[in-house]
Amino acid sequence: MNAHMGQKITRFDTAKFACKAYLKSMTPLNIQSAFRKTGIHPLSSNAISAEKLITCEGFRETSHVRKVAALKGGKDAVLAFLN
Repeated sequence: MNAHMGQKITRFDTAKFACKAYLKSMTPLNIQSAFRKTGIHPLSSNAISAEKLITCEGFRETSHVRKVAALKGGKDAVLAFLN
C-alpha cells in the first residue's frame, strides 16, 4: 500500500493477496500441526473436548428458541436438550 498510495484495491487484487497469504501459510509444518491439533494424526479422540462437540449437536434442532435457551443454560441444559 505504501508503494501505491491512493490506488483502489480491486477484487482481483484481493484474490491475488489472498492467494499469496494462502501459499505462504500452507507449509508442511502448519499442515502437520493442524492434523495433530484436531486429533486426526496421530489419532486422538481427546484432542477436542466433548463440551465443544455438544454444541454442534444442538444446532440440528429446528426450534431456535429452545436451542438458544439450552446453550445459555450451560452444559447440563444442553445435555437435557439433546436427550
